Amino acid sequence: MYEISGVTMEEIAKIQGGTLSGVKSRIARARQKLIELMENDSNSI
Repeated sequence: MYEISGVTMEEIAKIQGGTLSGVKSRIARARQKLIELMENDSNSI
């Protein structure tokens, strides 16, 4: 939602019923996971 749709972190927190720090943590983990997946994919070529 944040990267693709441009929804703010504050709006995501309201939608999900969580905290801003929780949203930030989930976004950071998702970015790290994406980096890992992309690295693994490039290593398999």
